[in-house]
Amino acid sequence: MYYYVDNLSIFVKYKFNNIRKLPNIPQSSKRMDLQPIGWLMRLSRVFIIFTGFLLLVVYSVIFYVLCLSYQSNSEDLFIVLFLFGATTLFFIFGIRKIVRLKTQAIMQIYVDEIGLHYVHRDGNKTSFLYDKFQKSDNRMVSDVFHKTIRRGKYIVFEIVFFYPDEKGNVRQQFFQTKADALFAYIFTRNEAELRAFFIKKIAQYRPDLQIDKNIFKYHYINEKTLVFDRAKRKKTTISTLYIILIVTIVLVFLIIIFLNYG
Repeated sequence: MYYYVDNLSIFVKYKFNNIRKLPNIPQSSKRMDLQPIGWLMRLSRVFIIFTGFLLLVVYSVIFYVLCLSYQSNSEDLFIVLFLFGATTLFFIFGIRKIVRLKTQAIMQIYVDEIGLHYVHRDGNKTSFLYDKFQKSDNRMVSDVFHKTIRRGKYIVFEIVFFYPDEKGNVRQQFFQTKADALFAYIFTRNEAELRAFFIKKIAQYRPDLQIDKNIFKYHYINEKTLVFDRAKRKKTTISTLYIILIVTIVLVFLIIIFLNYG
């Protein structure tokens, strides 16, 4: 049984009763949809808007008080004006971001027997069809491969495939599994399952494409059943936390020894 969430607009009030069952479709046509966490999207939106508005009010009050105070100096006024200006620019940038998201935001992501689909808020859909997937021209690189990317202080594991652009040039395309929400992505419930479902459909409809073995390793996909191995990821997570705990205890113990006997 598959469900999808629609009307995840940042401008339309989200209701949990928007979650409904997909219509009955043939087994070969079943699809899997991304399931964003609606309450987190709403909370982030309200927090950003409220914080920006509150800062503008606070800076305005401080500036007014300093202007009335005989003890204020030009340096204090400059600092307040600078902060007020920076906050105003940030607020304007946020409004422009919202306007752009009004049409371009990805509100729904799903995988079916045809391909990968991104549905934008304006109703347009960007699709990557399996029959247009291209083979790698490098023998050392698989047709569908794993790529590790560093984004700031975080490391992200991505699934990459080759696909022609509008001009016919073959480009690397990332399998994005995040929906847009203001300045950040919406956290999702079934991102890992969606990735596994995508790989399963590629293997089913494009058996000629070579899939990188690292995809199964880093995305916890069972190589035989092609489904997400939740137990394996849980085991890896617990092992990692256990190692971090041991290292932390050792460091604390060494610090105590150093402070007492150093």
